[in-house]
Amino acid sequence: MHLTKEILDFLQGKSRDLRIFKSGAASRAYVAEALRSQGQNVVVVTPSRTELAEMRSLLGLCSPGKGA
Repeated sequence: MHLTKEILDFLQGKSRDLRIFKSGAASRAYVAEALRSQGQNVVVVTPSRTELAEMRSLLGLCSPGKGA
């Protein structure tokens, strides 16, 4: 997966915060899990229950054995 400079800078601690808009749910799940795996607390906001269920499934795929 290609990550933008902004995302890479954030993951490397060069940026204090990161807001991801207009990206797919899989991209948001990937970044969220990358941060969780580094010990960071992550908040993912979804606009509906349907999208929440989708995000939970994607987070499960990104973090086998951990669950969302």
